[in-house]
Formats: sequence, C-alpha cells, structure tokens
Amino acid sequence: YQRRVHGLVPFIGGPTHAKVLIPLLESLCNAEETLVRSAGSASVVKVLKTLGAEHKAITKEYLEMYKRLVIDDGGEVFYGRVSACQIAPQLFQSLPDQVDKNVVREAYVKLSVDELSIIRRATVASFVEFCNFGDYELRINELLAMLKHLIVDECSSVKIMTVEILPAYTKLLHEMKAFDIIGTEVGPLLKAACEDSSWRVKCATAKDFNLYAAILPLETAQQIYRSGVTLMSDDEPEVRQLIVPGIFSYSSVLPLDSFLQPLVPMLQLLYDDPVPEVRKAIADLTVDAAVLNGTENMANSLADLMVKLLADEDGYVRLRVLSKLKKIAEDVPALLTRLTPNLKNLFGDSNWRVRRALCLGMPAVVSSMGPEYFQNHFINEYLHAMKDGVSEVRLGVSETFPAMIESCNGEWFFTHIYNTVKQTTKDEYLVRLIVIGGLRAILKASTSLSDNHQSEVLVSIIGFTKDAVPNVRLKAAQALSSIVNDPNTDATKLQLIKPVLQELQSDKDKDVKYYSSTAFLLKK
Repeated sequence: YQRRVHGLVPFIGGPTHAKVLIPLLESLCNAEETLVRSAGSASVVKVLKTLGAEHKAITKEYLEMYKRLVIDDGGEVFYGRVSACQIAPQLFQSLPDQVDKNVVREAYVKLSVDELSIIRRATVASFVEFCNFGDYELRINELLAMLKHLIVDECSSVKIMTVEILPAYTKLLHEMKAFDIIGTEVGPLLKAACEDSSWRVKCATAKDFNLYAAILPLETAQQIYRSGVTLMSDDEPEVRQLIVPGIFSYSSVLPLDSFLQPLVPMLQLLYDDPVPEVRKAIADLTVDAAVLNGTENMANSLADLMVKLLADEDGYVRLRVLSKLKKIAEDVPALLTRLTPNLKNLFGDSNWRVRRALCLGMPAVVSSMGPEYFQNHFINEYLHAMKDGVSEVRLGVSETFPAMIESCNGEWFFTHIYNTVKQTTKDEYLVRLIVIGGLRAILKASTSLSDNHQSEVLVSIIGFTKDAVPNVRLKAAQALSSIVNDPNTDATKLQLIKPVLQELQSDKDKDVKYYSSTAFLLKK
C-alpha cells in the first residue's frame, strides 16, 4: 500500500489536508525494508507535486519532516537519511521561500559527505534531479563542488555512480552555455575517469563515452577523444568492448585529421584482439572510418586491415564488414576493388551466414560498380550460390532478384542471370523450391520488366505445376495464388493462370488442391 499513499490526497480533502499523511509517510521513510522505504519516499515526492504556492504552510510541515529524517543520531540507523536524499529535489522545488530552500540545500550537501557510503550513493542518485531544480549559480558552484568530491570518493560504487551521471550534468551545463565550466572543470574530471586505476570506473566512463561528443567544447572533445582512443588498448576486455562503439560519434565534431590520426594506428593494433566482441566492434569502426574519409589514400591505408578482418576466425567479425558492403561500394569504390579477391573467396566460406550476407550485398555492387564489373568478378559465384547446401543462402540469392533488376536493367538481368536460374529447374527439388520464390520475386519488380519478360517468368512458374514432387507443385500453386490476389495483376495473366489452377484442383496432393481451389475465392 506504500506505493499508493499519495493517492489518498483527493479522499482527505485535497492538498489542503495533506498534512495528515505526514506521520504515515514518515514511518514509511524510516522503514528498514528498502522497497518499502523507496516507495514511501516516492509517495512523498508525489504529494509534494500536488502542493502549490497556496499551500505554503503544508509544504513547511513537510520541510519539518525532512529535518527529522536527516538527523544523524550517531548510530547505524540510516533509513531516514536515505529517504531524505530522494525527497530533497522535489522539496527544494516546492518550497517558495529561499530561506527554506537553503535549509534543504545545506542538508543535502551535508548528506553527500556522510560517513556511510549508502547515504552518499543516495545523494548521487538524486543529484541530476536536484540540478534540474537549481539555478545557474547553484549548479556551477555548490553542486559542482559536491560532484567533484563524490567523483573521487573512497568508495568505488559511489565513484562509479558519479561517473555515470556525469554526462547528464555536462548536458545541463551545455544547455546553459557554460562552456568554460565544461572545459575547465568537467573536462579534467572526465579525463581522470578515463585514466582511473579501477576498471569498473573506466567501464562506466566508456559506456556513455559517445554522449560527450555533442556537448563538449571542441578543444575539450579533442582531449577526451584521445583519452578514449587510449582506452581502446586497456588491459580489461570489458573496457575495450565498451569504448570502441562510442569512438565514431566524435567523427561528426572533430576535424577529419584529428579524428583519424590517433585512431588508425590503434585499429591496426587491435584487429587481432583475443576477444571476439572487441574485434566485431573494431570491424564496424574500421569500415566507418574508411567510408568517412572516402578517399583512395585512406581506403588503401585501411585495406590491409579490412583484408585481415575478412579472414578473421570468427564468422561474426566477417559479417560485420559484409553488413556494410553497400556503404563501401557506394562511398569508397577503390576499397571495394581492393577487397574483391577476398570477397570472392568468401562465397565459399564455412559460415552460411557469411555466404548469405555476401549474396545480399551483390545488388549494391551492381548499382555502384556497374553490371560489367559484377559480371567480370562475382556473377559465377553469385549464381552458384543458388545451389548452396543451406536453404537460407539460396533464399538470399532469390531475394536479391528485384534489387538486381532495379540496379541494372531487365534485359541485362534476363540475359546474364535469369537464363542461368531457369536451368536449375533440373536440379534437386530443394533448389527448385527456391527458384519458384525467386521467379515470384521477379514478377514483383514487373515495373522494370517488359511484357515479354513478365510472360516468360509466369510461364516458368506454371511449368513447375507439372513437377513430380508434390512440394514443388505446392510452392507453384502458392505462387500462382499470390499472383492472382495481387491487385496489380492484369487480366491477361489471370486468363493464363486460371486453367492451370483449375487443373491443379484435381491434383493427388491435398495441399496442392487446397491452394489451387482457394486462390479465386480469396480474389473474390
């Protein structure tokens, strides 16, 4: 019930009578159980939010309760002081008189140096909220001094929590345009956190490292960025894993040379990190760095590194590079040219996800490098993937057909790809199932195809209805059914499909019968 005490306010006569709840709320705030105490404090906060300027006397009664909570009796009972930390920000905001506000502020600052670490942690937890209610002078003076004390606290958990709220405090200063304070006060604190002896503190810093890029002044951002790059080689793998994804956010605020100069040597150092998660992040960052620069010089300087990443023993590292194949093809064609032999070899990779990702990236290669380049370097491996032993890889090829047509033109596609696909009708039935899906996908790109090509594809699908394998006939019936129910299908195609579906209604397989018989029912 402690979570709903604030809900009693309307039933006791409104905020004017909120005083009667103080004994109950105070007992909850002094409870030993953490959940009860936290819920009681939250209820106090909600009650305070209902009190306006006309309830000044009631608010002062809650101030008296706050004073009782912060009293240190010299024993080990700390429950009330923890609750007071949670209540302080909203009470500070609700009090109309500056004298009363000062009482809350002074008590709150005193709690931040309490001998018990649990009290100091509680002040850190409510610090940002207190800052939100404070004015400019309070934020850059007393609260800043409090923050500087907490961030070097002897208790590591207090220090870690303070590091975690540092981005939010820095953002407040940024919104106030207190750039000098950020540079002279926050910058050194953040740099010290990057160099702290505790790996947990460095993890807390690395976790939100990207948030600082947009809120630090340029000179400070350059210094912190270099500290972040240094953290990439930290002895603790958790630190390296957390810091690497946050590095690229600085590329949008730093000059290109300032961003790349310290980064590239570090990437070359970490490409063979023993932790796979770190290498995955390095792969992402390497591709992004190469694409960002976009020049042949930088592409070539990172080419050897990307070759090594494409040969990584972990398939997911290779996948990180392949997932950005479109960006490479569009923005750094020279790098794609350099990687072409390695990409060709990956069509035979032992990891089927790698082979599938490579197939899915081929439309981008055609679009950026041209059909001729694709034909000279990738077309044989791409078409051979239609017979891959893993259905997801074969399906990946068929899924790219519409994008392939858009990237080149229908005539080129039919000459160099469709004719080869059509020849797979004699392969094992699992391949034929994928071919049917691919043919249906081609028809969906009919806006780029001539009427003759559309008719040829439809005839090929109809041909599979005569297949000896029931699953193939079923797949063909499903494809024809979807074509019938496509609103863009014209009357000529419907006339061609209708007798085929009628014939399939007498098929020996019950599933084939079902889909062929329901196709026109769905159409109606």
